[in-house]
Amino acid sequence: MSQPPSSEGTYEAHRPPTNERFVDIHCHCLSGMDDGPQTMQASLALCQSLVEDGVDTVIATPHQLGRYAGTNHSSAVRDAVSGLQTQLHERNIPLRVLPGGDVRLEIDIPRFLDSDVILTLADGGKYLLLELPHDVIVDFSLMIRSLSGSGRQVILSHPERNDVLCRQPELADGWVRLGMAVQVTAGALLGECGRRSQDAAWRWVDGGGHVLVASDAHDAHRRPPRMRAAYDAIRSRNGDAAARGACIENPSRVAAGNELTILPRCPSS
Repeated sequence: MSQPPSSEGTYEAHRPPTNERFVDIHCHCLSGMDDGPQTMQASLALCQSLVEDGVDTVIATPHQLGRYAGTNHSSAVRDAVSGLQTQLHERNIPLRVLPGGDVRLEIDIPRFLDSDVILTLADGGKYLLLELPHDVIVDFSLMIRSLSGSGRQVILSHPERNDVLCRQPELADGWVRLGMAVQVTAGALLGECGRRSQDAAWRWVDGGGHVLVASDAHDAHRRPPRMRAAYDAIRSRNGDAAARGACIENPSRVAAGNELTILPRCPSS
């Protein structure tokens, strides 16, 4: 549970009793930009809950393009991240925030990247978090190849929430062979998005490869971060290497702009 601010406007920083720290590459923690927190107070409460869940670095990923076309441009996101980081420092909340975007698939994405309309994760120029529409599937193999040719790698955002991929996750296998990575949502692994989404999410984690887990948190209560519980679930099912790779190693590599590591395949998958 998030701690309320004291009368001096500061938060008491609570860390979990473990040295394991997470990097969350997908979180809607900026206030008033999309369907995440609408006030700075709510944003700070979400950030406090991230710290309590074991996160020490978060990439703020407001929605870009799609129904947010014309808003949330790169410069606005960077400014919002800077403002949130200042508030966190003032309140002694030990969380580093980096800019990014949860980008809806559009044909002009390469041009938007080159013109600084949309952001790569951690503003590093390498990893693009790409979101499909929820109810249809679009073959974007040519875009994966094009972005790869310019030194960028696509990370598919929460494919377990796409109605088609949820039923037929193997449809993404061709994109993975082209170099796409997959980000599954912590809550989905825990069954919080329904059984079908849970089964699809585990299918990608069990399959290994370039897989990452992120919170996709939107607030401290309704859609909170669940990184610790997802880490424990993967470790219990697939072992330490898979849990560390998906929840710690690969997210840390994204934040640093380094190459992703390959997760081991679950023997029973």
